[in-house]
Amino acid sequence: MIIQYTSGKYILRGDDDFERMHKVSDYFLQMPRDIGIRVDAANLEINNVVAVGDLAQEINLNTLMIRLVLEKVEYQPEQFPGLEYRPDGTNCVLLVFESGKVVITGGRTIEEDHEAFEMLSNHVKKAPSISVVLSIFNYWARNQRMY
Repeated sequence: MIIQYTSGKYILRGDDDFERMHKVSDYFLQMPRDIGIRVDAANLEINNVVAVGDLAQEINLNTLMIRLVLEKVEYQPEQFPGLEYRPDGTNCVLLVFESGKVVITGGRTIEEDHEAFEMLSNHVKKAPSISVVLSIFNYWARNQRMY
């Protein structure tokens, strides 16, 4: 998809092959040239690589919010159904949904998006699930002596 602005700038969206995007850009710029409009060569730059990940499990977003550094997380379920996570050391913003699906945006490269997803994935893997936490709490509560 190509979005053209009146300023002359345009956005290429929807492809995962940067070489093919350059070819699409060249093709797009050739169209006005064919009807006599002077168009300078494009200087393409990648501003945002959007990726989608899957944590392969359902996520309790309230629990995840507590696990992650609170300054890096925003979760307001009455406003938006996803948790917004901004890990250190990256420009990425990760939108995490209860289904375990994650949208990664803001990265300048595929590698940056992948690193950000791995940071989130590591937090999810190393923490016990909510059912394990509740089981431990229930065991502790049953074994407390009342004085």
